[in-house]
Amino acid sequence: LWDTRCGKKMAESPGEAYLAARRAQRRRKQTVLPEDNLDDAEVARRMFLTGCAGLPIFWILATISYRKVLFVDASSSSNDAELLKWVRRSAVGAVVATVVVFTWIC
Repeated sequence: LWDTRCGKKMAESPGEAYLAARRAQRRRKQTVLPEDNLDDAEVARRMFLTGCAGLPIFWILATISYRKVLFVDASSSSNDAELLKWVRRSAVGAVVATVVVFTWIC
């Protein structure tokens, strides 16, 4: 609201303050994960553990997402070795889950 006598903005009403806060909240960056800087090994580990929790599609997604890691020689970096470990586990879990599903269906 504007004060017509001096041309300055008056205090906002509670409704205007609420709407301004909502607009500011929408302008802030939205993220899916609370942590922005997750390394690939941590993401692969979380996908593997999610697959163990009963969602084996995450094993397939992890294997597809990190397929280059499976077919490249393990480098000296410990992070790459950790990533390779979780991607291999996801690949084995995906194969086992696929065999079990096809055996059950057929």
